[in-house]
Amino acid sequence: GLAARRLVERFGYPDAVRKLEFDRNRAIVGLVIDKRNGHLLKLSRFSKVKLAYHGFEEIDFRERREIYRERAIDLRDPDFQSLDTAFAISNGVLFAQLVEMKKNNSDIPDFRKIYFDVNQCIDSLHKDGTLKNILRADFSKYVIRDPRTAAMLERMKTYDKKLMIITNS
Repeated sequence: GLAARRLVERFGYPDAVRKLEFDRNRAIVGLVIDKRNGHLLKLSRFSKVKLAYHGFEEIDFRERREIYRERAIDLRDPDFQSLDTAFAISNGVLFAQLVEMKKNNSDIPDFRKIYFDVNQCIDSLHKDGTLKNILRADFSKYVIRDPRTAAMLERMKTYDKKLMIITNS
């Protein structure tokens, strides 16, 4: 979608990238990008690599063990980026799509640059108002208005409940 088109128009990616669409089936919170190797990782609760994908292809057990051994992945290491929010999963999906394309297209840059460009691109869509303008144009498509919400909040106030809105926007 938008990010793929922007990668072509502003970041110089090949025109074929423009055709990429967001794949909901690949949108999983909690994955980790390995910027050095171009992998998406699923970690255990002990931060060890349980599954690894290069593009859309799962890396088999032997190869995964050779690359990562039994090491615990430290998310403070700049080679790794956790996709721990709903906003971040779009980065992971597009990253995996570009890694998949890179297998057959020498015009796609190295994995670190892919990560950096995707991150910059998606951030720019938020910062310049592009996404907000799309939401405003068809608000009811993206936000479900429930007439009971205001009444529920008012009722909570009558019970002296403290209300606040928390957002990462």
